[in-house]
Formats: sequence, C-alpha cells, structure tokens
Amino acid sequence: MPKISKNAHLVRKAVLLSILAASIYAYFHPDTVLVPVAAHERQKLDRLFQNHLSTKYFVFHSNLPREKLADFGRTSDQFIDVFNRDFFPVRYKFPLHAYILPDAPELRKFMQEEMGVNTFPEIFAGAYHARYRAFFTHGNAGWGTFTHEILHPLVDSSLPHVPSWAVEGIPAFAERFYGYEKNGELRVRWGYPSPWRVQELSGRLARLSLEEILDGSGSVSEASLVCIFLFKQGKWKSFLDLVRKNEKSGYPSFLEAALGMPLGEAEPRWREFLDNLESRKQDLYRLPAARIFPTEEEYNEFMAYVNGIFN
Repeated sequence: MPKISKNAHLVRKAVLLSILAASIYAYFHPDTVLVPVAAHERQKLDRLFQNHLSTKYFVFHSNLPREKLADFGRTSDQFIDVFNRDFFPVRYKFPLHAYILPDAPELRKFMQEEMGVNTFPEIFAGAYHARYRAFFTHGNAGWGTFTHEILHPLVDSSLPHVPSWAVEGIPAFAERFYGYEKNGELRVRWGYPSPWRVQELSGRLARLSLEEILDGSGSVSEASLVCIFLFKQGKWKSFLDLVRKNEKSGYPSFLEAALGMPLGEAEPRWREFLDNLESRKQDLYRLPAARIFPTEEEYNEFMAYVNGIFN
C-alpha cells in the first residue's frame, strides 16, 4: 500500500493539493468578445517570459526552467491524444497557448497587472481566455488544472451543440484522474469527483435535482457530478457522441438519449448515485490530487489505496 495510506499528514497534503488543482475557472470563459487578439498584443504578453516552447499542440511561455516546461509540454500533448481517444474527436485550430507562472501568488499578480483581473476567489489556480486562445496557470497547480483548462477550447470547438450545463461540467469532470505512461501513451482512469466540489455541495448533496441541473440552473460542481453519474452508468462516451452528432433520439435532452430513458425513470439511479456519495463523502475528502505515474506498477499500487476510498 502506498505511503499516503500510512501517513496522515500526507493525506492532508494531498487533499490541499487537490483543492488547489481544481480551483475556480470562470474568469474568461465563455468570452463575450471572440475577436482574436492582435499580433502585437500577444507579442507584448510573450515578451514578459524568457522561455518559449512549441510542441505538437501547444506553445508554452514561462520563466520556469526549460526542462520543467518540456515536461509540461510532453504530458499536455499526450492529454490531447487522450481526449481524442477517451472523450471525442478533437477539432481545434492548434496551437493552444499556455502561460505558466511560477506559483499561485505570481499568477494572481500577473492576472491583476497584465490581464486586468481585480477580483479573485479564495482559491485560484487557472483560467482560460478565448481571445488569447490561451490558458493561464502556475507550475504548482497540478494536472487537474491543466486538463480542465485545456478542455475548454476543445469543447467549444469540437462540440458546438454542447448543452449549457456541460460547458463547465465536462472540463470539471476531467479535474480528477489517475494514470500512467506506457509506450509513450497515457492510460487514464476517469470518474472521480473532486473532494472540494463534494464538500461545496455537502449540505444539499442528497437533494440535487437532475432536472434543474440540466436546465442550466445548477453550479459547476453539480454539473461535474452529472458527468460522473453518466460515467458510472457506462454512458459517458455515448453522451459525448450524441452531443457531437447533435442527436437526441427523440428525447428532450442528450442525457436522456444517452441513458435511453426519460428523466423520471433515470431519477432513481441518480438518487442512488447521490446517496452513495453522501454516505461516503468523508472518504471522498481523502481522494488524492490527479496524478500520472511513470510505471504501471506504481500506478497499480497507488490505485489499491484509491479504490479503497471510491470505485
């Protein structure tokens, strides 16, 4: 069993990192001004960073060491391939720009001074900006932040018929995962809730209305749970395929079409899913942050611990 299961302070650290990695992501998307920035505006921004790295899908800008930037670039490229494999065929006019600050205080300072953001949530780890075709984060944010922000432009461009609740729900679904690299590819296990999102909903978790969430009246945390619900029902890919094809099979919503039943019939399954989360929420708070392991053996050892919390 991994050390994290033996050492309480490492568990607390993992929970803290998971909160930082998930964060709040709502500053620049959806962006109401979709005219791309002029070349001189991007050049002005780029000149604030010493290191620049072009990869298959990205252009990274940072003052972090180039070796660190190369690690970010390699794994981020792999995630595009993962999304293309596990989610939907990716349609995006690459490259996507990524501005990586050294840490959370520097990110906040940069967003204030260079991007004109003056109001922040208590925890802030990243933002996507449509006009810049870029996301902004920091080097300690964690992979959950990267996957969330990367998915925003991919959802926008690849799923033009995405329902309003899923615009944030799909990226939030991808905040928590565990995986490993094999033969140059990432093998990723999805379907885990972010502990801070479960905690945010703690007082009303068992009463969440599926109908209200689908109507767009729910929060991002609620929408993320609908995506996890679909995943647990074995309908995640079906849902994404239906959205991509804009097919509802005679149902009012893509979710109903994916489940093959109206909301009234799906409600007992939804209630069972929520009751399970409610009964296990203290365990869920212990879920570690998203992680990628260098070997399958390390991944399997780690997952023995994770599966004891939530599976």
